[in-house]
Amino acid sequence: MAQSSSNTLALLEDRGLRAYAKSILGAADRVDDVLQNVAERLLGAPPTVRDPRRFMVSAVRNAAIDEHRAAERRSLREADYAATREEAASLEDRIHVERLLERLDAAIRELPLLTQSLFVAHYLHGDLQHILARKHGIHISTVEKRLAKARRHCHRRLSRFR
Repeated sequence: MAQSSSNTLALLEDRGLRAYAKSILGAADRVDDVLQNVAERLLGAPPTVRDPRRFMVSAVRNAAIDEHRAAERRSLREADYAATREEAASLEDRIHVERLLERLDAAIRELPLLTQSLFVAHYLHGDLQHILARKHGIHISTVEKRLAKARRHCHRRLSRFR
């Protein structure tokens, strides 16, 4: 067994074997872990291994593939976790926006009917102030004043919410 373990350790230091493991893994930082796993398996293998080098190459290939697959699974789990966290943050943002819109709607409903109509037409539908003045038969300065008053009112109501 001492002869077998010294052969195993010598094979682990083989540059060709290390390069082979690196070519499968794509990263040098995981090669030592793979080679250690292979050494542990080989040391536990029956002494009937006829060609330790061939066995080692096969074992390194299998271990490297296993390690590569495990790394891919870890990466997928981490990506799923990140996506879940983003979804949660997104959901929190949507809930906040929904509550903010409810508050805005309540603030608008507190305004006089004409001011409500002007506010919604101008800020939500994009109607121009001079067109609103003509449509409602009022002076443009009245539209401007009512919109300014509505903005201040809504701002006060929403500033309490944040």
